[in-house]
Amino acid sequence: MKFEYIVIKIIFTILFSLSASILMAEDYFSPKSLYDAARLQERSNPAEAIALYNSSARGGYVPAQLLLAGMHRSGMAGVEKSCLKSIYWYERAIELDSLEAQVRLASVYADTEDKCFLPEKAVPLYEAAVKNGHGGAQQAFALLYIRAIGVKKNYVIAYALLSAAMKNGVYESSLSVREIIEKDMTPAEIEKAKLLTKSYTAK
Repeated sequence: MKFEYIVIKIIFTILFSLSASILMAEDYFSPKSLYDAARLQERSNPAEAIALYNSSARGGYVPAQLLLAGMHRSGMAGVEKSCLKSIYWYERAIELDSLEAQVRLASVYADTEDKCFLPEKAVPLYEAAVKNGHGGAQQAFALLYIRAIGVKKNYVIAYALLSAAMKNGVYESSLSVREIIEKDMTPAEIEKAKLLTKSYTAK
């Protein structure tokens, strides 16, 4: 009886050790761990870092997806410059509910100097982000209304969006742009814009 007890205890000890080892291995190779490892490799071994970022991104880690998208957009760190690959990773991050990816993808489509310039796709992305109170999106969308990119020029909407962006943390640059456009606005238009601001800042 005592012998059977010892055998059972040994078996459970082995099983517990194996389970712990498997969990440790899973944690070591988790998307976040791969991302953290890549950060450490950036300077000493850029190629290995990129490979780790790709593995992390494929595993569904949003920070890695955003980073790779940005790298492909600019062509930095020896990564192929490709707006299509940039779009791919932003879309994967959006599938995981990343608001930041949504805003950055909109900026790709709104870039007049990019071969992926598609303002009709940028507009709905910015509209959705604006509703979520993203200050950067509010400012960027305002610039589209000022420059008439994908939308008709409208200083009233632009002023309102810039005012909302100021309240959502993008203050100095939004104020500078707003001061410029209000010089070309009538007092009535400014008042209308102030009323419209409420629709962008209401919770």
